[in-house]
Amino acid sequence: MFRSRSRDEQAAPPRESAELTKQRRDPQAPKGRPTPKRSEAEALRRAVAKPPADRKEAARRAREARRAELARQREALAKRRRTLPA
Repeated sequence: MFRSRSRDEQAAPPRESAELTKQRRDPQAPKGRPTPKRSEAEALRRAVAKPPADRKEAARRAREARRAELARQREALAKRRRTLPA
């Protein structure tokens, strides 16, 4: 588990991972969407990472998240019940 590696093991990078990354994506292939403007990307980052202003705001966000999660679970359960045999 904790042993020193020989110099050959340390120096040789894994060839398999390098070959896989070359095969995964063609560099000439388009990515399918335009690059966002810097201002749009910054605004999106700020909106997502903005912490709540106070405890009340944090509690309100937690309630909303909990309600959304429960609604999603209820919907999934309702779909599942329809597919189960009677």
